[in-house]
Amino acid sequence: MHHLLLLQKIIANCQKISQLRCVIGVIISGTSLIQQLTKNLEGLRDGKMVSYKQFSELLLLNPSPLEQQKIAECLGSVDELIAAQARKLDALKTHKKGLMQQLFPREGETQPRLRFPEFQNAGKWEASPLIGLSSVGLRNGVFNDPKKVGTGFKLINVSDMYIDTTIDEGRLSLLELALSDFEANQVIHGDIFFTRSSLVKSGIAVSNIYLGSSSDVTFDGHLIRFRTNTSKVIPLFTHYLFKTAPIRAQLIARGKTATMTTIGQADVSSVILFYPERKEQQRIADCLTTLDDLIAAQTQKLEALKTHKKGLMQQLFPSPQEVET
Repeated sequence: MHHLLLLQKIIANCQKISQLRCVIGVIISGTSLIQQLTKNLEGLRDGKMVSYKQFSELLLLNPSPLEQQKIAECLGSVDELIAAQARKLDALKTHKKGLMQQLFPREGETQPRLRFPEFQNAGKWEASPLIGLSSVGLRNGVFNDPKKVGTGFKLINVSDMYIDTTIDEGRLSLLELALSDFEANQVIHGDIFFTRSSLVKSGIAVSNIYLGSSSDVTFDGHLIRFRTNTSKVIPLFTHYLFKTAPIRAQLIARGKTATMTTIGQADVSSVILFYPERKEQQRIADCLTTLDDLIAAQTQKLEALKTHKKGLMQQLFPSPQEVET
């Protein structure tokens, strides 16, 4: 049986950390707490505040110590699973970061420190300004008119540069465009995009790649498109190359800062890239793609555990209606 008690008294009666964890679970699991808090909020110029007295006098349903212990142990085991999964995910990300430092040339170097056995004697990596590896030059995208959002062509925008995966076609917004504007800015498989502006200098020219095959995708005017000359460089290899510290350093150094940092086509065009022959590029891209797939799978497992915990807490703790009755 659950009894209504003051929050202050419940916490004072907690003899073990596990019991306190149960109380914290009660606090964060439902909306009844928020409903109680919002009844008598004190006003401030920029918002509302809760006093210690109000918070400590909240009424919460309090199970027996034995049931508290059981609930705490259950949630504690789920928390341990979540923590273990998070460590596994972090380890994969750290491994990928270290591998990229080995597979691509470091700052001030022209050759990588690690090459796959079959390419040990393949010769030096070539150097070229970025524009020399483009098939059609660089291009800014279309005007994203807020009045024309919601229907039309799929639109790649700035937010798609800041995700952990390649561009997700399923989350693209829609923009109505004249056919001529779309045809001049149509996106194809392998196109890479850079952000043109950032509030912080370190965020300038962040890039991502489109690996879809749809024929109805365009891109925002706040992005610069780079399309590779595939006879020289493989798009996916170039995508990973743009994520390395030396290339990021070159891009950031070319940013111009006033109220915000901006970068233009000429700045991006002049970045110096080092690249091997296509077969070695493909080998590097395949290796890193396999790691990305593992990271994506482990991320899904972590999110599934968090969702499971959320659902479990909704079942283990009373609903707002039960608290009221």
